[in-house]
Amino acid sequence: MSIEIINRALVKIGEETITSTNQTPYGAMMGIVYEDQRKMLLSSHFWRFALKRAKPAKIDEDTQAALFPYVYALPADYLLLKDFGEVYKMPNIADSVLASDERYSIEGGRILTKTKEPFSITYVADVSDPKLFTPLFKEALIALLAAEMSVRIKQSAEMKQLFLTEFESYIAQARLNNEIVRDMETMPDNSWVTVRDGWYNQNW
Repeated sequence: MSIEIINRALVKIGEETITSTNQTPYGAMMGIVYEDQRKMLLSSHFWRFALKRAKPAKIDEDTQAALFPYVYALPADYLLLKDFGEVYKMPNIADSVLASDERYSIEGGRILTKTKEPFSITYVADVSDPKLFTPLFKEALIALLAAEMSVRIKQSAEMKQLFLTEFESYIAQARLNNEIVRDMETMPDNSWVTVRDGWYNQNW
């Protein structure tokens, strides 16, 4: 937890700073909101600084599911899956998908999968050390905290909207700076045919 980030948010909404989350009247509340918003922001985008790779450990457990007979444990700091092995997510285009593209299911802190052999995943980790935050992630988190607390403390919807607009500008800049990775997708060959034929039929 970062008291500096919490204090930046408090200053934004015109409140006094604190020295610890035990300080009244807002210390404890700010500590709770900080952790919730930090995890939410990490889980909302593929931040490069938070990406990690791992080879999940196999668990000897019967899933009772014919589709996903093998079980692997997710890393303890797992928040959001980006890539499963070397396979990217495929869009579900109804008239071009010939078979199910489901390769895994994340349930109860585990990966249920068809894959028996060891595989790697890329995921967003629960990074809590503020020294690892990029400047734009830090500013976006401050804006989120200010938006949340402007309603709780100031009862001001206008202030909240102002800070949410500021937050969106930081996210947009992070994308431009390539600090946020786009979710790569592959498209089956016949999907291009579908798109082409659909365009042709609409225009001729």
